[in-house]
Amino acid sequence: MLPFAYYLLKVIIISAILFGYYWFLLRNKVFHAYNRFYLLAIVVLSVSLPLISFIIFHNEANKPSVVKMLQVVSAGDEYMDEIIIAVGSKTKFNIIDSLPFLYAFVSSVFFIMLAQILVSIFLLLKKHQKVNLENIYFINTDGAKGTPFSFFNYVFWNKQIDINSPTGGRIFKHEIAHVQQRHSWDKIFIHVILIAFWSNPIFWLIRKELSMIHEFIADKKAVEDGDTTAFAAMILQATYPQKNFYITNNFFYSPIKRRLMMLTKNQHPRMNYLSRLLVLPLLVIVFGAFTIKIADKMYKESASSKLKSKIIVVLDAGHGGQDAGVTNKNGVTEKDLALQLVKKIKALNRDENIEIILTRDIDIYEDPRGKADFAKNRNADLFVSVHLNNSPSAQWNIVSGLQVYVAKEGIENVEKSKVFGTSIINSFKSNYGLPVPSTLEQRPKGVYVLQANSFPSVLIEAGYLTNDKDAAYLLSEKGQATFAKNVLDAIINYALQNESADQILEKKNLDQDTPYYFNGEKVKKDELELKVQGYGKIDVKWYKPNEASIRFKTTKNEIVVDLNGRKDSIKSTRKEILKNDTNRLVFTQVENEPEFPGGKDAWRKFLQTNLNGSIAVKEGLKSGSYTFITKFIVHEDGSLSDFTSEKNINDSIAKHCIDVIKKGPKWKPAIQNGFIVSAYRKQPITFVVSEE
Repeated sequence: MLPFAYYLLKVIIISAILFGYYWFLLRNKVFHAYNRFYLLAIVVLSVSLPLISFIIFHNEANKPSVVKMLQVVSAGDEYMDEIIIAVGSKTKFNIIDSLPFLYAFVSSVFFIMLAQILVSIFLLLKKHQKVNLENIYFINTDGAKGTPFSFFNYVFWNKQIDINSPTGGRIFKHEIAHVQQRHSWDKIFIHVILIAFWSNPIFWLIRKELSMIHEFIADKKAVEDGDTTAFAAMILQATYPQKNFYITNNFFYSPIKRRLMMLTKNQHPRMNYLSRLLVLPLLVIVFGAFTIKIADKMYKESASSKLKSKIIVVLDAGHGGQDAGVTNKNGVTEKDLALQLVKKIKALNRDENIEIILTRDIDIYEDPRGKADFAKNRNADLFVSVHLNNSPSAQWNIVSGLQVYVAKEGIENVEKSKVFGTSIINSFKSNYGLPVPSTLEQRPKGVYVLQANSFPSVLIEAGYLTNDKDAAYLLSEKGQATFAKNVLDAIINYALQNESADQILEKKNLDQDTPYYFNGEKVKKDELELKVQGYGKIDVKWYKPNEASIRFKTTKNEIVVDLNGRKDSIKSTRKEILKNDTNRLVFTQVENEPEFPGGKDAWRKFLQTNLNGSIAVKEGLKSGSYTFITKFIVHEDGSLSDFTSEKNINDSIAKHCIDVIKKGPKWKPAIQNGFIVSAYRKQPITFVVSEE
């Protein structure tokens, strides 16, 4: 029920905004055809806009207020898919479970009312003879209640009114106008909408206004060549009570004062044009607010500095688990803040050629040897470890700022690490809210995670957690976004420098006549791609100077061709690559989200069937609502991995949610730019525990 309630809330907000514009600028104006179209458009837009989604990327810093507003409106969209599991200590009536049935019951009442009216009209039609007047059917009744009225191409007349009299002629012309303008379609449409959205008060107001506009249009047609005064007098004479079928156009049903006012009102062309024109900026704002999802990107566009080859960057959040690292006087721990910073770096990365892998994305402990091995096993090109600094109590709130460490002298990677570390310092110097040094730091005893790697590795002390100013800055959204942006800029700048040198090396290797080895066979340069294409169409090829090899990614395989005479061949099959998806780019925002087989309804049914609500009671959760957010990756082949719980209230329940999702079938993968990609999926699951 919650996803529909959230959707319904958006429908009400959109309709209220658009109807408010009508009420203050368009209501009681004489451009009735425009108002009719606008009111119908309100209904269509209100129902459809919350179902449309466009993703745009925007800078995290210095967002215009309109962008911030759009982000607020779309921020809760992930909860549209929330699953609610209600449970009590004893089996009992639960009001949350009953809400969908209550809503459906009221909808069914309105459906029955519509059916009854249609049956009543059908009985009138069956009881009386109809006359065809140029595709308009005239039914002369014996004074049936509600007559005269029109419904689609039928005009139901009352014999007590002489159609040949001046009054009768005008009334008949009035009803013919309803038929010709197809007003019955509007009434049926709005009633069907109200069956599903009866809880939206704005739609009821729209129905009332739409009926009035129908009367204004028909009145205008009826007096086009006649006497306005006489027609007004005729309306005033209609004082006897009438029954109204609200899906029909009844002549004697409408507020008399407004009809008379509209008959005699003069137009002001300039004001009318202006009031209609003002709707355009309003529609743009509403469309943007309810269809656009904002995703953050780096401050500067990287199009001009786009990397040509892929690099893998392993980010390490220092400490974790039982090792909290530094803890300041407010209880903020180094392990938590470091994790926030590396997650922000990954979230802001929008360069598809920079693949970021985290050593941890939850609060767990990993020893330094394990972190170094992790980076090696992921074929990392760069390694960045993020920490927060400490100071003696006498220097709290005195020492401040950033520090960047590289391995001690004599270590294999130290020279390359110095180049990378210098790139980091230069990036932070231009944009950081804390002091930035001009030189790199090296510890005499070294740092294991830096010296155990053969590739460039640095350790960044983002600031002093024992300094209130540093801590406040790094806990702020602006501070974290600035830190992340600077690290990403440093990565790009360092990689671009290397690519310039790599292009020279690549040209040298490709121009020489040394042989290439493919599947153990010596091949010539011009034969190489033909050999590779035998394993599938080539999607991407790139050069890795540190491996002295050329890589080809095809539709089936990833292939490495060695340039040093070793007899390398197919590195791994496509299937194996997909299984080890941590080495591949995983999207957080995509054009088409990954989908459970059968769609959202099937996914909801699967979870509600397999989740055991009693586990919440078993784990001792008190009466209340508890939301768990399970995050996982849907790979290109539809398999799932990397399950984590982002909002973990209870380990056992979080594990139960993950275990249930793991048992499901393969998913339909995400689509980005026309390609099947791996993507993250978040699933909120709420356990509602009721009292006995």
